[in-house]
Amino acid sequence: MSSPLHSELSASSAARWMACSASVRLTRGLPSVDNRYTSEGTAAHELAARCLQQGCDAAHFVGEMINEIRVTSSMAADVQLYLDHCRRLIDLADFHLVEHQVSLEALKPPVPMFGTVDFAAYLGKYRELHIVDYKHGKGVWVGAKGNTQARYYGLGASLAIETPVSKVVATIIQPRFANAEPIRSVVIDAIELAEWSFELIERAKATREPDAPTVPGDHCRFCPIKNSCAAHQMRRATDAFHEFTLADVAATGTSASASFVAGKHEGRH
Repeated sequence: MSSPLHSELSASSAARWMACSASVRLTRGLPSVDNRYTSEGTAAHELAARCLQQGCDAAHFVGEMINEIRVTSSMAADVQLYLDHCRRLIDLADFHLVEHQVSLEALKPPVPMFGTVDFAAYLGKYRELHIVDYKHGKGVWVGAKGNTQARYYGLGASLAIETPVSKVVATIIQPRFANAEPIRSVVIDAIELAEWSFELIERAKATREPDAPTVPGDHCRFCPIKNSCAAHQMRRATDAFHEFTLADVAATGTSASASFVAGKHEGRH
């Protein structure tokens, strides 16, 4: 199965297309939106990869330009937290992978499904596969539990290494998000991950349906068509109405709709 440069059913967008099958069809062909934040994230990932591959610390690159972004001491400190975690795993691992593309071709997906895992390490003594995903963003907290991107990478890496895996340890490292532990992990049993793979492929097949529905939710946050999506706008309107109603209840002890009904009854007497 040949693969394009970018998978339409990528790991990074899995949370969205698994929830909203129509989003794949509706966003097909749209250009990716790059801004200062995405550029900084890309540069931080490149910095991390260079350090792991060259065996140096992030501070070594302070002042240098990576993808038109200057490496600051703050960025270096954030990336170093990730490097230290990865290197602790390297000391224990039989082997490791850095910025390695993994594929789900063996699961017979409807279209090519692949992605690039930031870091993976295999500890043969425990049959334990570690997946480490670095998040440079500070505006949106990313959890490890139930993380579809990490699970996708875990599946791909398990298929790539062709060695027995009893469990996958998925770790999210997000140094810049305030008021939360920067390193958070979850252990996923290999059987649980295998069962989840059936759901993943079924959801992938659903995106091929010409009448796949739009399903709004938190996954809309980074969808490029959310502002023109009727389902998303309807959800926003509904949420706004509920917020208004709750605010009215808090202020008056009754809801606006209840007051309206009461007023109608009063007018009949």
